[in-house]
Amino acid sequence: MNKIRKNKALSITAAMLRTICVLCASGTLLQTFLATVGFTDGQIYLHATLVQAVNVSTILLFSHFADAKRPFLRSALVQIPNGLLFLALLPFCFTKGAGITAFVLLTAVSLLQSVLTALNTVCEYKFPYLLYRANDYSTVQAIAGVLSAAVTFFVGEALHYLAQTVSFSRLMLFAFLLSAVFMALAGGISLWFSPISRAERQGQVAASDGESAHTEAKKVPLRDVFRRPVFYLLVPANLLRGFASGTVAVLATVAIALGYQADLTTRMVSLSAVANLVACLLFGIASRFLSPRISIFAGSLCFLALPLCLLGSPTLFLVAYAVVFFGRGIVDVGVPSLLICAVDAEIAGPYNAWRMILHNGGTMLATAIAPFLSPTALLTVSLVASILSGVCFLSLGVLRRASPTLVSGRPHLFRRTV
Repeated sequence: MNKIRKNKALSITAAMLRTICVLCASGTLLQTFLATVGFTDGQIYLHATLVQAVNVSTILLFSHFADAKRPFLRSALVQIPNGLLFLALLPFCFTKGAGITAFVLLTAVSLLQSVLTALNTVCEYKFPYLLYRANDYSTVQAIAGVLSAAVTFFVGEALHYLAQTVSFSRLMLFAFLLSAVFMALAGGISLWFSPISRAERQGQVAASDGESAHTEAKKVPLRDVFRRPVFYLLVPANLLRGFASGTVAVLATVAIALGYQADLTTRMVSLSAVANLVACLLFGIASRFLSPRISIFAGSLCFLALPLCLLGSPTLFLVAYAVVFFGRGIVDVGVPSLLICAVDAEIAGPYNAWRMILHNGGTMLATAIAPFLSPTALLTVSLVASILSGVCFLSLGVLRRASPTLVSGRPHLFRRTV
């Protein structure tokens, strides 16, 4: 197996391992766990807001974290301790009624994890430029998404049925243990990546001087990044997308506020997995013929299903959640796949760091104002934000030029490359 094919396989494996970790560190499972052990809706929203605030601040301060000679080592050094922090959550599985002390301690652990996750995020968006060719990225994203969704579905279904006989907090005890192991393993995989040269990335014979991705990394002044049209023209789109995504992230809490129980929120995990699996499959197929711009816009329109959440029917709530999560899944794989065509490798690290600052800033805004808005107002604003964001990604000239509507077929994931 040559370097590029090995890197693809390792990237997909690491993504699958991190799936359970992400489920347990944020999102539906964690929100259900917090509600189960006694935290109020306001505390859950506050927890989500603080986690996002720390994530944004960390990326802001360390936007050049991946611009070093050993980015893979740096990734390992933040993922392994991130996994170990899951062990610090185990005592909360035995909590009988959550007081302010428990809230402060659990939030402190989550904030430390948020710092480490943010640092790894900066690395992850640099890796595609170091590991394989640009036109392989959409396929890698799609297959990683499909396999990760399958893992999520299995976890969600297992928790849904086990929760009927075992307390949810006890189930999370084992989930946190698995997350600790899987995150550490994902960090270890980073040490096995093999950087490729610029020539290999372009599909040419490797450079004779052995030029590698390690030596290509160099710091670019942030002012140069901010002056690029592909950055400043996408500021509104990234903020609006982040706001819509933030609302989806707390839909479990919205469900709890509307009177639904853990039986429904654990079912949301399985539905999100199916929706994400279908989204990744369809995106993988569409990306062989259509620009990711088209997929992103189509995904943003799926937020039109949000009003169904307010009709008082558990079935309609779950249908709406599945449709919206399907749309967000397409957008989440489509945006990086689109931008890798429009963003040069030398600015990829700080560019994507600041893009995530904007995205997570929008997410933080959504979770921060959620306690002060009615569910109707929150979902309405999110619907509008999603559609406006999709229009921006579809219509901006800088993206149309980088990714025309019709594209040639993508190469097979593991085909032999030079």
